[in-house]
Amino acid sequence: MQDWLVDPAPDPENLLAEAEDRIGVRTALKDALARLTAPERHIILARFLAEHPTTLEDLGASFSVSRKRICQIEVGSLQKLKGALRAYLEGTPPVHRRSRLIASIARATADSQRSQL
Repeated sequence: MQDWLVDPAPDPENLLAEAEDRIGVRTALKDALARLTAPERHIILARFLAEHPTTLEDLGASFSVSRKRICQIEVGSLQKLKGALRAYLEGTPPVHRRSRLIASIARATADSQRSQL
């Protein structure tokens, strides 16, 4: 009988923990982006954080460099971001929060490297 009275709504503690995680990730990303140079930050924002991602060709034209060079800058920038985020989150428990963010950055790096080929 008691099983029928269970509220299907999310637990308030879980909601609070998820909200804190989002704030932490947002802060970590903001700090990590601040460590990039202006062109690196522009490329990352245009490729991954824009509503409509910019193509490598368009970015290459705006920086007067080749598509391949933009891709190289992108890969280097993603590696810098990954390192900065790892350093920022190094002491943040529990481990699954940190590994989830690092895994998403690693996937973005791998996707970028695949598109370079």
